[in-house]
Amino acid sequence: MSRALRVGHQMDVADLPIVSLIIRPDARRLREAAIPELMPAHCRAARALLDWTQPQLAEAAGLGLSTVVDFERSRRAVSPEAVQAISRALESADVEFIAENGGGPGVRLKKAKRKAK
Repeated sequence: MSRALRVGHQMDVADLPIVSLIIRPDARRLREAAIPELMPAHCRAARALLDWTQPQLAEAAGLGLSTVVDFERSRRAVSPEAVQAISRALESADVEFIAENGGGPGVRLKKAKRKAK
């Protein structure tokens, strides 16, 4: 069914094969790909939105206070596992990390779900 394309020959859209592919990506992978790394500024902004203190975040993440403080102040590199724990704690409190969209990555609270009447 394949036709060779000759120089100067115009191909019709009907000559092109139709390929259909449905991809249902894992939401977590998309989120991790969108914001590959939680930045200290994201963490501080998320805490501000939640009105959380550093000790509250440390408790929610299951980490020591010094880990949260050092991460937010960029004093030292904390482990990737600690950063993931911080991210999970904030996300479970309804913080949403926004991917780069031309204006830069950011943080917001998830939209409140309406209760059915």
